[in-house]
Order: sequence, then C-alpha cells, then structure tokens
Amino acid sequence: MELKIKQFSNQYLKAFYEKDLSSRRWSIRMNALYRIADLQIDELLTKCQEFEKNNITDEEHFQLLKIYSLFQPDLFMEKIKNSNVNHAESEYRRLFVLLDDNVFTRFFHDFNSLSANMQFAVIDTAAVKRNMEYLDELKKLLGHDTPEINIRALKGLYEIGIIDEVDPFVPFVTSEMWEARLMVAKIFKHVPLTYTYSYLEQLLQDENWWVRSQAAKTIVEDRHGIAKLQQFIESSNDQYAVEMAQEIAARKEGK
Repeated sequence: MELKIKQFSNQYLKAFYEKDLSSRRWSIRMNALYRIADLQIDELLTKCQEFEKNNITDEEHFQLLKIYSLFQPDLFMEKIKNSNVNHAESEYRRLFVLLDDNVFTRFFHDFNSLSANMQFAVIDTAAVKRNMEYLDELKKLLGHDTPEINIRALKGLYEIGIIDEVDPFVPFVTSEMWEARLMVAKIFKHVPLTYTYSYLEQLLQDENWWVRSQAAKTIVEDRHGIAKLQQFIESSNDQYAVEMAQEIAARKEGK
C-alpha cells in the first residue's frame, strides 16, 4: 500500500507540491514539505535541496531534515552535522526515532562533535529504542566529562533494563550528584541483590531522601529484600535510614 501511494504521489502530485514550494506564503510552503514527507514524493529531493538555499525558517529546516532522513540517510547525516540551526531536544528525538538502527548508531561515533541538544536526544532515543547494541555505547558515556551526559546515560541504561556488569556503576554510588546516585539505586533493580546489597546499604544511608527511598525500594523488591531490611534496621545507628527501611518494609508487607 505504501509503495502504491508513493508511486501515485510521485506521478500525479509532484508538480503540485513543487509549485507550492515556491509560494510566498509560509503556510503553503510548510504544507508542501509535510506532504512531500508523508506521501513519500522522493522525486522532489533535489528540489528540496534547492529550496534549502533560500532564506528559510527553522521550522522549514526541520521539515527538510525529516525529508532527508526518509529519502537519503547519508545526506541527512551530512546536513544535520553541518547545520547552523540548533533545534530543541524534542525535535531531534522526533527525527532520530524514525532512523534505522544502522543510521542512528553513527551518532555515537561522532558524539563529541554534536551539539548538547543532539547529544541528549541521542541518549534518550537510544533508551526509547531499547536496542541491545546501544548498551556498550551508553556505558562508554558514563565516563564523559559532562555530568548531565552521565546522568542521561544512567537513565538510558535503566530504561533498557539489561545490566550485564556492576563495575561501571560503582563510582556513581559516591557521586557528588544526587541524581546520579538515585539512578544507580534504580539501575540496581536489574541486578541480583547478592551483587549490589553493599552499595544499596550505603545508598540507604544517603543524605538525600529520594536516594534513600529508592535504595530501600530496590532492596525490598528482591525475594530476600525484607529480611535484609530487617537486619539493617536492627544493626544501623542511622535513624533516618532506619525509618526509611521500616516504612518501605511495612509498605511491602501491607501493614
């Protein structure tokens, strides 16, 4: 059906939307760009490249990027990396989520050359796609110099939900960023308590309420979790941590 629509559009609608691209009215030009993408009129690709040379708006530029991503991924990669327009994270995510995995992966190869909004969108899109091949790429970003990148990578790994080793996350147990400590407490939900309890016990005594709460919730989800929390309650001198452990344990037991 899509192929038939594409063939029909290229044959009968090409001239109509080509003319609309030359309109003085922004709304007509934008409508043409939307229809070129939706109807797969790829024979207008060259015309779109010519159109880009005009004094176009950011909205028109974004729609051109979408057209390039659909019709010619190599051209899309070239255009988006060399663009002078910085779109919002949400807009980049809308573009990236449509890409085939073999095209999207290229953004990790040139990650440091991307704008901050593009970097954030790449990480968030990898989490949405939940593809195993992105695990290693996200783990590499845990060593990035930018704290926000670290936190986003942690969140992405949590969303994918497959943790094959604990070591990359251990340094974040003592991170200066409470958001990073929180994400580690969440990530450890995907790892048997046997390997993570010592770290979760430390996070249970964190100065931040959200981190303490998440650590307790992660512990209690394990089949031995309530017993572990009871042991902690009996042995700890940290009143705030004890109260949190008691609250979460009681909630789990339905008391």
